Amino acid sequence: MITETVKYQRKELELKALLEITQAINENKQESVLLEIFKFTCLVHLNIKTLVLYVAGTDGFDERVSHGVKGKTPKSILYKDVEENKDIGKLNLVMSEEYSFAELDIYVPVYHKDKMLAILVLKKKEDDS
Repeated sequence: MITETVKYQRKELELKALLEITQAINENKQESVLLEIFKFTCLVHLNIKTLVLYVAGTDGFDERVSHGVKGKTPKSILYKDVEENKDIGKLNLVMSEEYSFAELDIYVPVYHKDKMLAILVLKKKEDDS
């Protein structure tokens, strides 16, 4: 019974987080406000430990949010350096050896139709699968 209660509370937090972000978008909040809400939601409500969010820009994906990353990650990733195979769920980022995502283990591409708008690279807290 305790496990079911925890799952319910977790889902409730996730839904509240989604509602908060949706309301901020609908109110046309500034990008900086939306990014702070997003970061807070990921860290507190979604049990994420470390993250880097890249958003599509003119020449590639530019870092907009970074939290808890100890290694050196690129500030931007050129479009030509992003290779994704949707069929097998694999993303390959070409970058120089000075950069690494070794401490991060999950990537989430964000799409609108067939266009990738953002890439979220993250690591969940250890107590969560």
